[in-house]
Amino acid sequence: MNNGNSIWKKIDKALLDKGLSLTQLALQMNVYPSVLSELKQGRIKKPSFELMVKIADALDISLDEFREVDHEKTTKRR
Repeated sequence: MNNGNSIWKKIDKALLDKGLSLTQLALQMNVYPSVLSELKQGRIKKPSFELMVKIADALDISLDEFREVDHEKTTKRR
């Protein structure tokens, strides 16, 4: 599984918890829904810091939540 999909799992859970759709999230972030679709489909392998900040802010979660996903992946490789 690539990093984008790991990140998407965290985003998807937050969307479900908040009852938001991908389109609603995109509107809150002021980005095209296609940007989030590309992230979901794994076409964006390494999302920019700016994009991750927008996602975290719109979902009212900490950027550290995404770092934990990345850290877990790195730890499992060792």
